[in-house]
Amino acid sequence: MEKLDFSTINTAEKPDSAIIWLHGLGSDGHDFESIVPELKLPESLKLKFVFPHAPVKPVSINGGLQMRAWYDIYSPDLSAQPDKDGIDESIKQVNELIDDQISEGINSDRIILAGFSQGGVIALQLGLSRDSSLSGVIALSCYIALENCIKPSTENMPKIFLAHGLYDDVVPFQRGDRAKELIISKGYSPEFHQYPMGHSLHPEEIQHISQFIQSTLL
Repeated sequence: MEKLDFSTINTAEKPDSAIIWLHGLGSDGHDFESIVPELKLPESLKLKFVFPHAPVKPVSINGGLQMRAWYDIYSPDLSAQPDKDGIDESIKQVNELIDDQISEGINSDRIILAGFSQGGVIALQLGLSRDSSLSGVIALSCYIALENCIKPSTENMPKIFLAHGLYDDVVPFQRGDRAKELIISKGYSPEFHQYPMGHSLHPEEIQHISQFIQSTLL
């Protein structure tokens, strides 16, 4: 299995916590590096931000064009024919990246998995199916692709932050709302926010993400 390339930003010399941030379709790990200073996190949080780059592969919905993608998309109808093999492969790769952080001395309960759009799909799918629980999952402007793979909540499952734009024309708001309802039905209590935006980030959303990180790791 191919290992993921990634970039890192450390907020302290010896970080004791990690945030692994997965980008969206056609982007790369550098896309979210600029969010680190925007989060305005306290110096007491000794964080390692890890920004992996998805593999380059053909994407059917874009005419087979090669681009960075966590999985293939066959149809504009995101509920139809999910690429289970591609999703499973990305989950294995990101799991390996998580295990690398643990082997470097960061406990799994000090790791947050975050993602936007396709990256959020992988973050949710992995975070809510992983045997060794993470501290939290931040899933932005995304949906649940493989609904049957979500584990019921237990005492040690991660905290969940969900956010979606009301005017999202890439991943319709209804898909994000469906993800919230499914997660609640599995016994979780996700934090859910909606913003007057499209398929993007909202300034208020960044503030809420910062608050979630602090409440989860401090």
